[in-house]
Amino acid sequence: MTSFANGAVELLACCVGVNLAERGDSLGQQYHSPRDAVFTHRTDVIIVGRGIRTAMDPASAARQYRDAGYQAYLELFQPT
Repeated sequence: MTSFANGAVELLACCVGVNLAERGDSLGQQYHSPRDAVFTHRTDVIIVGRGIRTAMDPASAARQYRDAGYQAYLELFQPT
């Protein structure tokens, strides 16, 4: 949460369960794509777990998620 001098308060929206490849698992976890998290859930921050942690190259996977999330934000705020 951020407070401003004029008394306004803004909340930071976070979306957990973001995954580029999977939509769910055997434990009932439901995943969102970075684009879905930004467009449907209007999230400010995407939270990725297994998509990075279990990747063969975690650093490369993290860059892919970063880029996908950033591209979604650009699309969301692009003038129509």
